[in-house]
Amino acid sequence: MLIRVRSPDGMHRIEAGLKDTLAQLLERLAPVMNAPSPDAIVLTRDVGGQQILAEFEQSIVSLGLKHGDMLFANVAPSARPSVEPTNSGTSDRPAASGVASFVIQDDVDSQLEKDDGLIKRKRDTKFCKHGANAMCEYCTPTEPYDAGYLAENKIKHMSFHAYLRKILSQSKIRGDISDGVPPNMPLPLEDLDYRVKTSCLSGHAPWPEGICTKCQPSAVTLQRQPFRMVDNVEFASSTIIDRLLSFWRSTR
Repeated sequence: MLIRVRSPDGMHRIEAGLKDTLAQLLERLAPVMNAPSPDAIVLTRDVGGQQILAEFEQSIVSLGLKHGDMLFANVAPSARPSVEPTNSGTSDRPAASGVASFVIQDDVDSQLEKDDGLIKRKRDTKFCKHGANAMCEYCTPTEPYDAGYLAENKIKHMSFHAYLRKILSQSKIRGDISDGVPPNMPLPLEDLDYRVKTSCLSGHAPWPEGICTKCQPSAVTLQRQPFRMVDNVEFASSTIIDRLLSFWRSTR
């Protein structure tokens, strides 16, 4: 079976047998999370960290885990690496709230976290029939990833922070993540893996002699990236662009 584990480093997929114990699952998880030892990992059923799994000698099946279930993991605070000191020896920037507590994020990200990120809209004179202190669906603030707002303002690619808000909202709707997300839990970004699963338990010959719907990778569909990583670029001199264009023209 395949167990999904979400940690501050992202999403991990751990393969396990039906008779494997929780301790064996932690042994496979430790190198993926760069944990000093399996004992340093705190494994929970819920994102809030209340339902801790500590029955290390029991099989994962007896614990009620099934193929595709998601668990949440973190490294014990005493086992986390410390932050490397800066040149001045200290840093006045706060720790990131969306990543592990020992990571220092940029000042611009800290400033953006203080903003609700909603786009304010004025009262619509045609459709709004309420008073000045009320709101309706035509004048309530909208999310920065709203499709209507992007089309109206001819925004081809939404910002990266708007994209993060979108996938977080979708995860809450699906129930993958709750509103009470702990500060050391990242947004649900994950590395895609399209390799054939070599330890399929369906009974057929291993790949490449045999394959089934459980072990074959998902279909891959190419599409345009919906977000932009850079909002603005400024060049100190036009010579930089001229040299780039000259090189590009010479290769045609």
